[in-house]
Order: sequence, then structure tokens, then C-alpha cells
Amino acid sequence: WESGDKAVLPDTRVIKTPDEIEVLEVDYVITLDGTHIVAFKSNVVKDHFGYTDSDGAPAWEHHLLNLTRSVVVRSESTAHLNRGHMVFLDFAEPDLRYVEVRDMGRTNNAASAQIGRYPVHMHKMAAVFNVEGCAVHNTVRNSPGAKWGITVHNSNFGTLKNNVVYKFDGAGIAFEDGTEYKNVCDGNIVCDVYGTGDRFNKGRDGVGLWFGGPWNKIENNAAYNVHCELNAQGDPKPFAYGFIVTLQDTFAPEGGWDTANNPKVPLKAGDDI
Repeated sequence: WESGDKAVLPDTRVIKTPDEIEVLEVDYVITLDGTHIVAFKSNVVKDHFGYTDSDGAPAWEHHLLNLTRSVVVRSESTAHLNRGHMVFLDFAEPDLRYVEVRDMGRTNNAASAQIGRYPVHMHKMAAVFNVEGCAVHNTVRNSPGAKWGITVHNSNFGTLKNNVVYKFDGAGIAFEDGTEYKNVCDGNIVCDVYGTGDRFNKGRDGVGLWFGGPWNKIENNAAYNVHCELNAQGDPKPFAYGFIVTLQDTFAPEGGWDTANNPKVPLKAGDDI
């Protein structure tokens, strides 16, 4: 953390339409008695409480998201439908670490949008990949907004770790169709996702992290401020989620399911999980 870094403080209230997210600029960082202290150039305006247990003791403190990295990938064009995107294919072996991906991607959350142009996109890869410590974000939300910050599609044995994804539509992180297998999704934080609010809408609903299938290791992730469109009565639709994992047996990974070590794949109705 350094002076000038941009940081996001999520809205920690349990509501349908978050409006108390604050974006702050770091003034300085010091270490006092082993504790790191971050000072901002402006005051925090809203309360951002952590969660407590039934006895009122602190149970979980919320996150502060740093959006700034020393290496920045951004598009020459800021017009949403003309922005650049990164896609990794076939035998590429991408290893993205501590990169800021700012205002990238031209696929939006409309049903008729051009597909597959996401900011960071692992597409039908035949090699391992690693995306670690990156900040993938938009500075403003277009209408409709940019869809999916980090996308994994039919790619296996990769790692998404300790990334920050901010201000996207549909989902922040998406594993696209359920063919994704034995990837690790660990310690990622997603904030401010807006969606349609329609159930079973294949990652357009409004989901922090959306998984088209269950065949990956998912742990230590967090999602904040996921919200969705309003209904005819002017109230937010009820279907916005932090996480969705689709349990389906439509697809099988290349080479078939590892039934010798896991006799319960693919999952079927009535299975214990």
C-alpha cells in the first residue's frame, strides 16, 4: 500500500441496494507496534461495521479493497463497446500477478450483447494458468454494465487467488459452463455487482462468484454488495447472491469423470454432497 492508492470500502449493511460504498485515496501508511495503519486523504463518511456473534463479540471484520497496482492494463478507448479485452487460448500459459486491469472488456450484460469479450478471459485452454493479486475493475458503471470481470471457460487446473474484482454486471468472477475442472478459486474479493435478478440466468442474475459446475476448489472468497434490477413495484428482485454453484451433469471434463477416486461424479438428484 502506498500514497495515492485507490481503495474501496464496501457497504456492510444487509440490504438489497447498497449505496454506501466509499472509494478513498490513501494518504500514507505507517507501522506502529507491528500494526499497519492506513490513513486516507478524506474522512470516511458512513459506518462500515463488521459482523458480531450472538454474544456481540466481533466475529468477522470486513475487507478494504486496494484497486491500484504498479502495472496497469487499460484500453485506449473508454467507449464501452470499443474497449479492449484479454483472452488466453489453447496452449498459452498466462501468469498474471499484481496487475491492475482497468476499464476493460466490451461484453455487457444485455442478452443480445457480443459474447466472449471479457476483461480477463481463460478460454478453452490446454495449459495451466495463474491470476494472482490482480485488481480488475471499472471506474464507472455503464448501462448495461460490463459483464464478468474474470472468466474461466472450459479451462482446467488453473488458479485464481487473492484478486479484487469491482463494479461489474452479471457476476464478478464466472466459471462459464460447468466444464471447468480442478481449478482453485481462493481468497478473491468481489464487490458491487449488478444483475437482472432473474433466477437461473446463467451468470447474468447478479452473483458475486458464479460457477457453472461444482468441480473446482472454492475457499476463502468474499462477495459484497450484490444487487439487481427492480420489479414492477419498484422493489429489488429477490434473486441476487454472493455465490452460486450449479450442480449439473450436462458436461464432462476431457477424458471423462474420475470415477475411480470419486464414485459420485457426475452429481445426480438424491446424491449426498
